[in-house]
Amino acid sequence: MRNWRLGLMFDVNPNILNQVLEHYENQPFLISEKRSWTFADFMSEARLLSDSLKAESQQRVYLSSENPENLLKSMLALWMRYH
Repeated sequence: MRNWRLGLMFDVNPNILNQVLEHYENQPFLISEKRSWTFADFMSEARLLSDSLKAESQQRVYLSSENPENLLKSMLALWMRYH
């Protein structure tokens, strides 16, 4: 897939997340004061969130969170849903 937004052209490998997950599955991905996630844990939670989204492709959504972990997970879930 080619991405032409912002005048950039690059190839996006549709399996990039699977490749990252296969390589780093049990490695630390995110560590916060309350919890830590491996790549597998974080991707699994993002996938569950992605599967529950009702927004349509190209629809604008507003994300706001005082919790940066949830914000990152939400952004990843949106990307997973439509790419």
